[in-house]
Amino acid sequence: PPGLPPGLISAEELAEIENLLARLEFETGDADGVLDPQSQIAIRLYQEMAGLPINGEPTEDLLADLREVVKLYDGSD
Repeated sequence: PPGLPPGLISAEELAEIENLLARLEFETGDADGVLDPQSQIAIRLYQEMAGLPINGEPTEDLLADLREVVKLYDGSD
């Protein structure tokens, strides 16, 4: 799909990353599954905060990390 680097994740997974980042109060713009500059900045800021390699790329590992952090942030099991 346009706006999504090949070999990373699907547009649906990117939209989930954008939604999870927004829940953690990172500005991603629309959670539309398109990797635009605002989404990349939010990913980079999250990666820096989380001590992850800072590359701005949406990956399966990033998605898994965000799911865990949001689960803890929300106080759910």
